[in-house]
Amino acid sequence: MQRRAAKGTVAFSVVTLDPARRSWLKNACEVLSRRVGVIVYPQVAPSYSDLARNVRQGTVEMVWAPPLVAAELVEDASARVLVLSQRDNAATYRSVLFARRDSGIRGVQDLRDKHVAWVDARSASGYVVPCIWLRDNGLSPENLFGRQSFLGTHDAVARAVLRRETDAGATFARLSGGAGAAVESGWQELAQANAAEVDVIVNAGSVPSDCICTSARLDPELRSQLERGFLDLDVESKNVLRKALGAHAYVAPGRAHALALSRLCEEARRLTRRSIYP
Repeated sequence: MQRRAAKGTVAFSVVTLDPARRSWLKNACEVLSRRVGVIVYPQVAPSYSDLARNVRQGTVEMVWAPPLVAAELVEDASARVLVLSQRDNAATYRSVLFARRDSGIRGVQDLRDKHVAWVDARSASGYVVPCIWLRDNGLSPENLFGRQSFLGTHDAVARAVLRRETDAGATFARLSGGAGAAVESGWQELAQANAAEVDVIVNAGSVPSDCICTSARLDPELRSQLERGFLDLDVESKNVLRKALGAHAYVAPGRAHALALSRLCEEARRLTRRSIYP
């Protein structure tokens, strides 16, 4: 059970199962503490559902939120978007289906009867956007794949594909020229020198950026301090946070991002026929 933060402190939560990321998150919190002038400490949630629940219950003040989590927390007034993650001056990224190059999978029809790894039914790039792409192209996961597994995190999906435990997986990617080779992705940190052994099979579409969200209960002055802390990071601090959160920089949210979140949320509801977070 998560404990409530003491007054004047900020619990910052992310979803990860990777011990290295836990360590990087601790370092990121130390940087933010120094820059903001209040104690920011890490909390790790085991799933997106737990992350959302902790915000609603008031046991965390700040979270890294993928787009669908952010959309529903904002929609039910549990949280507000503080800043957007930016990668190479863009506040969007791509959703892709990928496979090992030696798998023999070259196109979507090669995925028939294969075992696919998804992140979570609430993950935009790791499930929802690829399923929308399949639907729009006259396919469905149930009819295309022989087996589907939900593994919980992007790291877990990447490991499963690289270790040949699944044939393909869904994750995020930043592509050169918008549609070329991946220059950053869910598998590259794990693949390292073997990144060239992975092929993008389907470029499923654009996804609005992940966000840093704060609880709607957070004191407005403290929220402003946190916002300045993210927007005014120096180069060294950005590098520390990048290891933990994957972003090159942070920008203030705008109307375009809010509309993109709303549209994605509606598409996800149509796909699942229910609220993403009951």
